[in-house]
Amino acid sequence: MSKFENKDEFYAAIKNNISIVDYASSLGFHVIKKGRYYSLKEHDSVMIDPERNCFWRNSTHASGSIIDFALEFTSMSMTEVLDEFERILDGRIGFQTSYALDDLPDFRAKKGTFELPKKVDHVRNIYAYLMNRKIEKSVFSEFMDKHMLYQDVRNNCVFVAYDEKRVPVYAMLRGTNTYKTFKGDVEGSDYNYMFRMEYDSDTLIVCESPIEVMSLMSLFIKNGKPIKKYDWCSMSGIQKRDALYKIAHDGSYKTFILALNNDVRGIQATKEIKSKLEAEYKANVNIWFPEKKDWNDQLCLK
Repeated sequence: MSKFENKDEFYAAIKNNISIVDYASSLGFHVIKKGRYYSLKEHDSVMIDPERNCFWRNSTHASGSIIDFALEFTSMSMTEVLDEFERILDGRIGFQTSYALDDLPDFRAKKGTFELPKKVDHVRNIYAYLMNRKIEKSVFSEFMDKHMLYQDVRNNCVFVAYDEKRVPVYAMLRGTNTYKTFKGDVEGSDYNYMFRMEYDSDTLIVCESPIEVMSLMSLFIKNGKPIKKYDWCSMSGIQKRDALYKIAHDGSYKTFILALNNDVRGIQATKEIKSKLEAEYKANVNIWFPEKKDWNDQLCLK
């Protein structure tokens, strides 16, 4: 921030010089024009106003500038976001669109339907990506054996959630390119369900993302703790809480362990979710926070 007089000037430079449309594309999202606005194929409730360089997301009520967009759609902290934007303004890093829209098939056969991305016959990219993040091999195998993880034609990790009949109803994508963060949900996903690994436990551990689940499981294994003593789930973002409340309403669990990220949004969400689970569903709620920002950061220190 040394080239700017103060923080306000720095923020104004970010908002005035870095396009949300370009930045979204650089993250790997597929930007679609809708009249004078833009949306994202992976998140069709998002609208981007290119003239005002702002966005809003109807599904979560998030809105704001490109800074807010980065916080909403990446796993970066505010400090990391500002550092990245400073490097963009300085020309040290540039935008690069991950995929050409016309070169790749749509996620879905038709609008309003859910269809899993095409699978490839190997897992080389996702295996290397997850091993680089220190995920235990046995945890990787567990996800594969339960058909909750595979690699798609774009080399993404595809995390799959199922309904009561073991029919896939929701999938989250995570890019494996270390230099370009990409995450999103497959269009048509049913948010009444969440990513859940079940071992017939009466205690559910709740994390923010499938990779956080894998990371906390890996920490368990490193510390000699059994992972199958608990059921595990991911909200795939702290905004998607309704599926968790649906599970609480069903009464399958005596205890919920909230293991969200140790950052401002994770701490606030933990307080709100704990309050609702206790007040409305009379649930027992325990809280675990990682020592670092998230469970993968903590795992990578081991």
